[in-house]
Amino acid sequence: MKIKVNNLTKKYGQLVALDNITMTFNQNKIIGLLGDNGSGKSTLIKLIANLLSPTSGNITYDDEQFNYNMLNKISYLPERSYLKISATPGYYLAYFKKFFNDFDQDLYLKLLKEHNIPLNKPIRALSKGMREKVQLFLVLARRCEIYIFDEPLAGVDQVARDFILDTIVKFRAPNSTVIITTHLIYDVDKFLDEVIFIKNGKVILYDDKDNIVNRYQKSLVDVFRELYYVF
Repeated sequence: MKIKVNNLTKKYGQLVALDNITMTFNQNKIIGLLGDNGSGKSTLIKLIANLLSPTSGNITYDDEQFNYNMLNKISYLPERSYLKISATPGYYLAYFKKFFNDFDQDLYLKLLKEHNIPLNKPIRALSKGMREKVQLFLVLARRCEIYIFDEPLAGVDQVARDFILDTIVKFRAPNSTVIITTHLIYDVDKFLDEVIFIKNGKVILYDDKDNIVNRYQKSLVDVFRELYYVF
Protein backbone atom coordinates (compact mmCIF):
# COMPACT_ATOMS: atom_id res chain seq x y z
CA MET A 1 0.00 0.00 0.00
CA LYS A 2 1.38 3.40 -0.99
CA ILE A 3 0.44 6.26 1.30
CA LYS A 4 0.34 9.80 -0.08
CA VAL A 5 0.02 12.83 2.16
CA ASN A 6 -1.39 15.79 0.25
CA ASN A 7 -1.15 19.38 1.61
CA LEU A 8 -1.91 18.07 5.07
CA THR A 9 -2.48 20.51 7.91
CA LYS A 10 -3.57 19.73 11.46
CA LYS A 11 -4.41 22.40 14.02
CA TYR A 12 -5.38 22.14 17.67
CA GLY A 13 -7.04 25.48 18.22
CA GLN A 14 -4.38 28.05 17.34
CA LEU A 15 -1.56 25.50 17.54
CA VAL A 16 -0.38 24.26 14.14
CA ALA A 17 0.84 20.70 14.70
CA LEU A 18 1.36 19.93 10.99
CA ASP A 19 1.81 22.64 8.39
CA ASN A 20 0.89 21.81 4.77
CA ILE A 21 2.84 18.56 4.44
CA THR A 22 3.04 16.73 1.10
CA MET A 23 4.95 13.46 0.79
CA THR A 24 4.74 9.79 -0.19
CA PHE A 25 5.61 6.84 2.03
CA ASN A 26 7.40 4.25 -0.07
CA GLN A 27 6.41 0.59 0.04
CA ASN A 28 8.40 -2.28 1.53
CA LYS A 29 10.63 0.02 3.59
CA ILE A 30 11.44 0.58 7.24
CA ILE A 31 10.97 4.33 7.63
CA GLY A 32 12.12 6.38 10.59
CA LEU A 33 9.91 9.38 11.35
CA LEU A 34 12.39 11.34 13.42
CA GLY A 35 12.16 14.56 15.36
CA ASP A 36 12.27 16.10 18.79
CA ASN A 37 9.31 16.18 21.18
CA GLY A 38 6.42 18.25 19.84
CA SER A 39 7.66 18.14 16.25
CA GLY A 40 4.44 16.60 14.90
CA LYS A 41 5.51 12.95 14.58
CA SER A 42 2.68 11.40 16.57
CA THR A 43 0.07 13.67 15.02
CA LEU A 44 1.13 12.59 11.53
CA ILE A 45 0.95 8.87 12.21
CA LYS A 46 -2.38 9.21 14.02
CA LEU A 47 -3.72 10.88 10.90
CA ILE A 48 -2.34 8.06 8.76
CA ALA A 49 -3.99 5.51 11.07
CA ASN A 50 -7.25 7.50 10.82
CA LEU A 51 -7.32 8.23 14.55
CA LEU A 52 -7.47 11.97 13.84
CA SER A 53 -9.07 14.06 11.11
CA PRO A 54 -7.02 16.69 9.25
CA THR A 55 -7.85 20.36 9.39
CA SER A 56 -7.15 20.54 5.66
CA GLY A 57 -5.58 18.35 2.99
CA ASN A 58 -5.94 14.60 2.79
CA ILE A 59 -4.26 11.21 2.81
CA THR A 60 -4.74 8.59 0.12
CA TYR A 61 -3.98 4.87 0.26
CA ASP A 62 -3.16 3.42 -3.18
CA ASP A 63 -4.81 6.59 -4.53
CA GLU A 64 -8.05 5.97 -2.62
CA GLN A 65 -9.55 7.95 0.21
CA PHE A 66 -9.72 6.16 3.53
CA ASN A 67 -12.44 3.55 3.96
CA TYR A 68 -12.94 1.07 6.75
CA ASN A 69 -11.64 -1.85 4.68
CA MET A 70 -8.25 -0.20 5.06
CA LEU A 71 -8.29 -0.87 8.79
CA ASN A 72 -7.34 -4.41 7.84
CA LYS A 73 -4.22 -3.11 6.13
CA ILE A 74 -2.77 -1.01 8.96
CA SER A 75 -1.51 -2.30 12.32
CA TYR A 76 -0.82 0.41 14.88
CA LEU A 77 1.04 0.36 18.20
CA PRO A 78 0.25 3.50 20.24
CA GLU A 79 2.70 5.14 22.59
CA ARG A 80 0.52 4.36 25.61
CA SER A 81 -0.75 0.91 26.50
CA TYR A 82 -4.32 0.02 25.56
CA LEU A 83 -4.37 -3.31 27.43
CA LYS A 84 -7.08 -3.74 30.06
CA ILE A 85 -5.40 -4.95 33.24
CA SER A 86 -8.27 -7.36 33.96
CA ALA A 87 -7.97 -9.02 30.54
CA THR A 88 -5.55 -11.78 29.52
CA PRO A 89 -3.33 -12.39 26.47
CA GLY A 90 -5.88 -15.08 25.56
CA TYR A 91 -8.70 -12.53 25.63
CA TYR A 92 -6.81 -10.38 23.11
CA LEU A 93 -6.17 -13.41 20.91
CA ALA A 94 -9.94 -13.92 20.60
CA TYR A 95 -10.56 -10.18 20.19
CA PHE A 96 -8.01 -9.74 17.38
CA LYS A 97 -9.21 -12.91 15.61
CA LYS A 98 -12.74 -11.53 15.62
CA PHE A 99 -11.94 -8.09 14.25
CA PHE A 100 -8.93 -8.66 11.98
CA ASN A 101 -9.02 -11.19 9.16
CA ASP A 102 -5.24 -11.05 8.87
CA PHE A 103 -4.48 -12.04 12.47
CA ASP A 104 -2.06 -14.97 12.66
CA GLN A 105 -3.03 -16.88 15.79
CA ASP A 106 -0.19 -19.38 15.43
CA LEU A 107 2.44 -16.64 15.30
CA TYR A 108 0.98 -14.88 18.32
CA LEU A 109 0.92 -18.12 20.35
CA LYS A 110 4.44 -18.96 19.23
CA LEU A 111 5.78 -15.60 20.40
CA LEU A 112 4.00 -15.84 23.74
CA LYS A 113 5.39 -19.34 24.32
CA GLU A 114 8.94 -18.38 23.36
CA HIS A 115 8.88 -15.61 25.95
CA ASN A 116 7.10 -17.54 28.69
CA ILE A 117 4.04 -15.31 28.72
CA PRO A 118 1.01 -17.21 30.09
CA LEU A 119 -2.09 -17.11 27.92
CA ASN A 120 -4.64 -16.94 30.74
CA LYS A 121 -2.94 -14.76 33.35
CA PRO A 122 -4.41 -11.27 33.84
CA ILE A 123 -2.42 -8.39 32.40
CA ARG A 124 -2.18 -6.87 35.89
CA ALA A 125 -0.19 -9.94 37.01
CA LEU A 126 2.38 -9.64 34.22
CA SER A 127 5.61 -7.70 34.48
CA LYS A 128 5.98 -4.39 32.64
CA GLY A 129 8.23 -6.07 30.11
CA MET A 130 5.71 -8.84 29.48
CA ARG A 131 2.90 -6.33 28.96
CA GLU A 132 4.96 -4.48 26.38
CA LYS A 133 5.70 -7.74 24.59
CA VAL A 134 2.02 -8.72 24.48
CA GLN A 135 1.19 -5.45 22.71
CA LEU A 136 4.11 -5.81 20.32
CA PHE A 137 3.19 -9.41 19.49
CA LEU A 138 -0.45 -8.50 18.84
CA VAL A 139 0.61 -5.83 16.36
CA LEU A 140 3.09 -8.07 14.56
CA ALA A 141 0.72 -11.05 14.40
CA ARG A 142 -1.33 -8.98 11.98
CA ARG A 143 -0.22 -9.96 8.47
CA CYS A 144 -0.83 -6.50 7.04
CA GLU A 145 0.73 -4.01 4.65
CA ILE A 146 1.55 -1.14 7.02
CA TYR A 147 2.89 -1.27 10.58
CA ILE A 148 2.99 1.95 12.58
CA PHE A 149 4.90 2.21 15.87
CA ASP A 150 4.54 5.39 17.92
CA GLU A 151 7.60 5.86 20.16
CA PRO A 152 8.03 2.12 20.84
CA LEU A 153 11.44 2.72 22.46
CA ALA A 154 10.38 5.39 24.96
CA GLY A 155 10.91 4.55 28.60
CA VAL A 156 12.59 1.17 28.10
CA ASP A 157 16.19 0.13 28.68
CA GLN A 158 18.77 -0.68 26.00
CA VAL A 159 18.15 -4.43 26.07
CA ALA A 160 14.42 -3.89 25.62
CA ARG A 161 15.00 -1.40 22.77
CA ASP A 162 17.19 -3.91 20.94
CA PHE A 163 14.59 -6.63 21.45
CA ILE A 164 11.73 -4.47 20.12
CA LEU A 165 13.60 -3.48 16.97
CA ASP A 166 14.94 -6.97 16.28
CA THR A 167 11.44 -8.41 16.71
CA ILE A 168 9.85 -5.87 14.36
CA VAL A 169 12.40 -6.61 11.64
CA LYS A 170 12.14 -10.39 12.05
CA PHE A 171 8.37 -10.81 12.29
CA ARG A 172 6.79 -8.07 10.15
CA ALA A 173 4.83 -9.44 7.21
CA PRO A 174 6.80 -9.86 3.95
CA ASN A 175 6.94 -6.77 1.74
CA SER A 176 5.28 -4.64 4.41
CA THR A 177 6.11 -1.04 5.22
CA VAL A 178 7.10 -0.07 8.77
CA ILE A 179 6.90 3.48 10.12
CA ILE A 180 8.62 4.11 13.46
CA THR A 181 8.50 7.43 15.31
CA THR A 182 11.30 8.17 17.74
CA HIS A 183 13.88 10.71 18.84
CA LEU A 184 16.30 7.91 19.84
CA ILE A 185 18.25 8.02 16.59
CA TYR A 186 21.20 5.88 17.62
CA ASP A 187 19.00 2.89 18.40
CA VAL A 188 17.07 2.81 15.12
CA ASP A 189 19.87 3.86 12.76
CA LYS A 190 20.96 0.42 11.54
CA PHE A 191 17.39 -0.75 10.92
CA LEU A 192 16.19 2.10 8.71
CA ASP A 193 15.90 2.23 4.92
CA GLU A 194 14.51 5.75 4.75
CA VAL A 195 14.41 8.71 7.09
CA ILE A 196 11.95 11.55 7.53
CA PHE A 197 13.02 14.49 9.68
CA ILE A 198 10.10 16.57 10.92
CA LYS A 199 10.47 19.84 12.81
CA ASN A 200 7.84 22.35 13.96
CA GLY A 201 5.17 20.57 11.93
CA LYS A 202 7.13 20.57 8.67
CA VAL A 203 9.10 17.85 6.89
CA ILE A 204 12.60 19.26 6.55
CA LEU A 205 14.25 16.20 4.99
CA TYR A 206 13.06 12.89 3.53
CA ASP A 207 15.43 10.54 1.72
CA ASP A 208 17.07 7.16 1.67
CA LYS A 209 19.16 6.87 4.83
CA ASP A 210 22.40 6.12 2.95
CA ASN A 211 21.85 9.14 0.69
CA ILE A 212 21.50 11.37 3.75
CA VAL A 213 24.62 9.99 5.42
CA ASN A 214 26.64 10.34 2.20
CA ARG A 215 25.37 13.84 1.51
CA TYR A 216 26.20 15.17 4.95
CA GLN A 217 29.29 12.97 5.46
CA LYS A 218 28.06 12.42 9.01
CA SER A 219 26.33 9.75 11.02
CA LEU A 220 22.56 9.93 11.24
CA VAL A 221 22.88 11.01 14.87
CA ASP A 222 25.11 13.92 13.87
CA VAL A 223 22.76 14.89 11.03
CA PHE A 224 19.98 15.01 13.60
CA ARG A 225 22.09 17.25 15.85
CA GLU A 226 22.80 19.60 12.98
CA LEU A 227 19.19 19.84 11.84
CA TYR A 228 17.78 20.30 15.33
CA TYR A 229 20.59 22.41 16.81
CA VAL A 230 21.22 19.88 19.57
CA PHE A 231 24.61 20.46 21.13
